[in-house]
Amino acid sequence: MANLSYGKRMLKAGLESQGILQKKVKRLKPEEDAKWWCQAGLDKDGFKVKYISDYKGFGVFAEKDFRAGDFLLEYVGEIITEEEAFERQRKCDENNFFFYKNKGKSMCGTYM
Repeated sequence: MANLSYGKRMLKAGLESQGILQKKVKRLKPEEDAKWWCQAGLDKDGFKVKYISDYKGFGVFAEKDFRAGDFLLEYVGEIITEEEAFERQRKCDENNFFFYKNKGKSMCGTYM
């Protein structure tokens, strides 16, 4: 591909500075992205915690689109089997469990 002329380079730079034309950013591998966010102890942008109901409590919702395979969030709570979660739910009035899939495997987390 031929180099851009001076005028086209200036036009491109102006459009980029105004946010009209986005610069291409090198995409990190999901493993590298996860390592950075987890080590930094920060939450990734694009999520919001919202109150759902007294029964369900709070939930985390994505407010932007993510690509398949992207690292999203780190979970730092206890991981238990579905059977253990159902057993605890039976004994407990509070709903402190959530179910999800990770690489096709059913998982359960609790934040008791």
